[in-house]
Amino acid sequence: MNTTSKVPWVMSLMAISISVLLAGLIVNVINNNNVALAKTATAQSEYRQLAKSSSKDTMSAPVIPESTDVSKAKDKVKQFASTYFTYKDAAAYAKRQANLSGTIRLSDADTKSLFAPDDKQAQVDRINNLNLRSEYKSVLSSSAVASNSNNIELVSVVSVKAGSDDLGMKSQKVILHSSYDVNSGYLTNVQINQLI
Repeated sequence: MNTTSKVPWVMSLMAISISVLLAGLIVNVINNNNVALAKTATAQSEYRQLAKSSSKDTMSAPVIPESTDVSKAKDKVKQFASTYFTYKDAAAYAKRQANLSGTIRLSDADTKSLFAPDDKQAQVDRINNLNLRSEYKSVLSSSAVASNSNNIELVSVVSVKAGSDDLGMKSQKVILHSSYDVNSGYLTNVQINQLI
């Protein structure tokens, strides 16, 4: 067999191999996009479900005057949001937990998820390298339901601006689901989901 007859066969094999690799890459990108879309859809669905259940629960839950524990709970959410979502550099980012000591009393798992993720050093490096910052804007809405006489559940939508001078600042809305302990005056659970 001469080498010229092998060339088309080898070229065809290489073309098929490259096509398979590109198809795999495309499937991987599509899968990653679908995962991101699914997470966003789940967060939005949870928010809608919380809003629906909150309105239903509000009808059967005891009514708490806005001027008492509910307003204290909403103030704690505002304090948390303004401190948690405001930092101008890595040092301010790292101090957020200490600055919130008068506002929150979280479980170890909640504390780790909010303040000590597995990639905390990578996040600090990103903030330093890209000059990232975040600015709390406001609590757009906050709904409260008394889950029992000692606990108030809140769902709040918070407006935040994040980015850098180089990358630009982008407005975002996040959903905070939090629990306020009436007896201690602390937020005892905080979960954050990005909405937009």
